[in-house]
Amino acid sequence: MSLEPLFEGQIPLDTYGDMGFRIANRRVEGSVIMTPAGVFRWTASSFDTFGKASLEPLISHAARIEVLLFGCGPAFIRMPKSIGEYLLEAGLRYDVMDTGAACRTYNVLVSDRRRVAAALIAI
Repeated sequence: MSLEPLFEGQIPLDTYGDMGFRIANRRVEGSVIMTPAGVFRWTASSFDTFGKASLEPLISHAARIEVLLFGCGPAFIRMPKSIGEYLLEAGLRYDVMDTGAACRTYNVLVSDRRRVAAALIAI
């Protein structure tokens, strides 16, 4: 995964759906990781399709993240135990919800000027 952000800074999501997102009036296909440092492409299409290495944008910005949200797709599923433990070891507390709920929660927290990150699986 490239660590070059698609966008810099913490910005809200405009919309989600149709297997992507609209961020800052730009369509981004596929899943994304949004951090206080910027927005990154993410190769995940489900919790079964990513590994620890793909979470590097979260791990490298962990000190700047107050809240981490995982949008797990169209319906809630549990985080794989090994990934959850990896995030906790890196100092990241997280919450898992369906992608729609994660997008809405992310926008509320951004508007409250919280240091929020989100790993969002496209739906």
